[in-house]
Amino acid sequence: MHFSLAILAATVAAANGAFKEGDECGVTAADFVNVDFSADYLVAGEEGCTIDGKTQCYCAPNLTDGESQGTFQWQCGGTVNFGPVEGKECPATVPVPKNSDILGLVPKQSGDRSCDSSINPTGRPGDEVCPYSECDEGGDTSAICACIDLAKYGFGEGEEWFCLHSTCSCGEELGATETSSAYADVLKALPLVAGAAVAMMN
Repeated sequence: MHFSLAILAATVAAANGAFKEGDECGVTAADFVNVDFSADYLVAGEEGCTIDGKTQCYCAPNLTDGESQGTFQWQCGGTVNFGPVEGKECPATVPVPKNSDILGLVPKQSGDRSCDSSINPTGRPGDEVCPYSECDEGGDTSAICACIDLAKYGFGEGEEWFCLHSTCSCGEELGATETSSAYADVLKALPLVAGAAVAMMN
């Protein structure tokens, strides 16, 4: 219920053009490992959004509030870091395409999802996510990806890429009567691991 209310609150704020830094943006930590979930707002890109007069804003986890397993928030002014850090590397293209499925319910689009955390970003602080964005070139998709240890989340062995796919939206184009697509996604599929912490967090 908290998850649904958070998304509805984010949708209302966007519809009213009232986003400001620190507002929730409809994503929770567990969504990162939910392959059915797609977010609504910008998660990566060179320029970021301008929110409430502040620049370089992204929908991202707040890693400085001591509550890293909570909801993503709008954060601005260079506070959101992207990888890869020195010694790590990211694939040239998104390692898990949007709408692909690790459970075999739809045809595989991504090929081998395996990764190696010794050379690929885990998404944890100091080892930030791989960012992907078409936004600055006029596209409409953004994504962040990390190499996840499946055993830590209780649904497998080994390490695989997981990506949170999203749009380039900064919220300003939503109409007052438009419904969040993220909320519709939640109704169709629950997170794989309820309450799991995203790998990009402590």
